[in-house]
Amino acid sequence: MDITKLHKPFKMNVPIKDGEWWNGIPAIHDFSNLKQWVIRRSQGFAENPAIYAQFNMKGHNGLDIAYHRYTPVVAPLKLYVTWTELGDRGYGNNVWGETEAVIIDGIKVKLEMVFGHLDSISVQPYKWVEIGIELGKGDDTGFSSGHHLHFGIRPYIFTNGVWRQMLMNNGYAGYTEVEPFLIQQVRWTMGELLDLTTNNMQLQLVQKIGDKDVYIIEPKGAEYNLWKITNASFLNSAQQLKWVVDWNKIQQVHSFDELNGKYNIMNIEFAAIKE
Repeated sequence: MDITKLHKPFKMNVPIKDGEWWNGIPAIHDFSNLKQWVIRRSQGFAENPAIYAQFNMKGHNGLDIAYHRYTPVVAPLKLYVTWTELGDRGYGNNVWGETEAVIIDGIKVKLEMVFGHLDSISVQPYKWVEIGIELGKGDDTGFSSGHHLHFGIRPYIFTNGVWRQMLMNNGYAGYTEVEPFLIQQVRWTMGELLDLTTNNMQLQLVQKIGDKDVYIIEPKGAEYNLWKITNASFLNSAQQLKWVVDWNKIQQVHSFDELNGKYNIMNIEFAAIKE
């Protein structure tokens, strides 16, 4: 069976939720939600083959989401918890679960999921949990270089009266790429983040300083604080950062970080003086 046939029936949110589901936008961006957890995609499927060769795999076999410790990790679909473990190797403290089976082209299929590198575990094995129920809190237990969730998906197919791994010999221990199953986009280029900013920003004329107009560029529908614009040090900072703005079309809004030599999205309201 073509793995792509499973993507739509098993469509799910990223398994991070604190009142609302994480929207997939990295925390450096103004339109990211759940900023308190500083969430971002840190490693994708098949990346870093040299590291994972020691595990006899072609590369990374899941999706890694970096976050602050104790970020709530939840069930992205209704799951039957098959295993929980407290450990200092591999996935560290982890939870395993299986989805309900669905029938595709007359064949029963289901997904096995692993949630690794947790701190505490909130569920018990051999029980069903509903979508959105907390599985545990995030950490960096086990084989880990920082606080993050390892989220793995392994598809199973029911043939000849037995459940079998659908991708048993694929070089990734039967796991498949996670991102096509997700509702949210989690992989962003800087250009896409700039477009996201541009499409959701508006230009406001605040005041004049001498013969120059002072503008703020802010999220649509947001309020701005005048002191942030009139404060001299803020204006000097904005000038030093060399704001690049197409004042006619407002197609790009970004700043140049002279220290690091690269473009950054700033988690502040944008200000500039029109020359």
